[in-house]
Amino acid sequence: MTVQTETTQCINGTLQPGDIVISNADTEYAYLVGVVSNICKLGSSDHYNYYGTDDVHVNFLSQNYSNERINEIAQCFSRAYRSEVTFNELSLDNVAMPPDSLLRITGMEPQEIGNMYQSKVFVKNYFDYVTLSGHDNSGYDDLEKRLNQNLADFDSKMMGLSKRELIENASEIASMHDTHYYLTSLYSFEKEEIAYLLLFQNPLEIISDSWLEHQDDLSRIPSLPSVISQTIKDNNAIESGYTLMLESESDDTPGRQRFMNVDILDFLGKIAEKVIIYYPRDWDIDKDILRDYAISENPEDKRLVWHVCSFGTHIKPEREVFIADSGAFSCMTDYRQNEPDMFGYVIEITRASQGTIWGNVFTVGDYAEYAKHIRENALPLNSVSLTYSGVWGINAGKTVTVSRREYDSDRHRLMSDSGNVTSFRWHPANELELTELLRQERFKRMACQVGDMTAHLDNLSVKLGEIRGVPEITKELPTHTEDKKMQAPCKTDVKVKISIEDRLSAAKEKVNAQAPRKAPGSKRDTPSID
Repeated sequence: MTVQTETTQCINGTLQPGDIVISNADTEYAYLVGVVSNICKLGSSDHYNYYGTDDVHVNFLSQNYSNERINEIAQCFSRAYRSEVTFNELSLDNVAMPPDSLLRITGMEPQEIGNMYQSKVFVKNYFDYVTLSGHDNSGYDDLEKRLNQNLADFDSKMMGLSKRELIENASEIASMHDTHYYLTSLYSFEKEEIAYLLLFQNPLEIISDSWLEHQDDLSRIPSLPSVISQTIKDNNAIESGYTLMLESESDDTPGRQRFMNVDILDFLGKIAEKVIIYYPRDWDIDKDILRDYAISENPEDKRLVWHVCSFGTHIKPEREVFIADSGAFSCMTDYRQNEPDMFGYVIEITRASQGTIWGNVFTVGDYAEYAKHIRENALPLNSVSLTYSGVWGINAGKTVTVSRREYDSDRHRLMSDSGNVTSFRWHPANELELTELLRQERFKRMACQVGDMTAHLDNLSVKLGEIRGVPEITKELPTHTEDKKMQAPCKTDVKVKISIEDRLSAAKEKVNAQAPRKAPGSKRDTPSID
């Protein structure tokens, strides 16, 4: 028996009990966050609001607000009521709202949603972002055409079956038609949902299969809208073998690309082999760093930025990269026009199994533009937390947080006299703003085309040949230093031109003969603020 759930249409799509929503600025409940507890249809016996719409009952107390936010809410209602009221006097656990005053929150982790209860500014920014850029039908016409074609192809296939076979496939037939009707007539798509489904030749089959799978569990049959949202959010369709649209996914296209569910060490290793000339052991260090991050329980360790050039590689957590003047920020924006062979990638680690690290790899496009993007969007550094080992010093075994000013002015005492620093954590003034920035970064790269790894590696070789050509270089190769980025190649007055093959061979032979810069597995490039 199918359980019927009342639904209604809010600002950005279908709304049902259990959805998390934000109230808009046009009500006295401006920018509150809550959970839909019930929907009473217009004309029902339980309906009582005066808006002439469905009733949406919202519990705005489903999570705890910060003290600062509680005071803001109380002041807002005091102005509305023209009398002083306290937060505890407000009945916010069952508020009847018109659906067109509510925005449904999608694609956010529980921790991110919890953060939304703490800052009105963050909630308003999210609301404005979705309503201004996320709630449109960009690409929907293409998706609708593909869904229609998927159903037509399916029906054509079914017409060739015998009566017995049609009976045996009755559930699949019903699921395909129900899913098609809902997707094309009732479901309100988010922008990223459209982009995701357009990656596949048969998006209708993906949703229909998921719907059938959920119906096998008779103890709990969810609604079709929740199945659609969850299927897209899980992002398992590529791994499950559904056919991708690869017609226009050559690396010759100007847009950025993504490579989903790949062997990260294998793919990046092939890139490193092609690009690095002077310090090939950098990649050995990166592999150990990736293995450490793969087994880490910290979600921030799973999203990384990696760049590679002739002088080696660096890898840093994406969170740190977007905090201005952190060590990671300085490293990833250290791009100069005389380093045109630098390439950047964003890495998302999803799982590790038997020595293999699986995940998603995204190109960043032109690295000069990406470095500029980081510089323009990174949030100002506010403070630094230093964690000390328990061996020696007055801060042994402690984590100490200091302001940016104190860190800059008293760095020697903090890093030398106070103990052995084992790790750093950089803090912007507004952590919620950083969370939103990183969420938008991931949203943009998830909309990139899916690329072909072989084509990408082939085109990388071509690009390197175009960039490096027949270079004019010195007889001496760079001196091996502790920090490869801080010392330019040694120069002499005599220059000779050699072939690219001879250059690569000579460079690798000399570097391989040198001692490693650091032992593999060490956390290189201790963060510092320059």
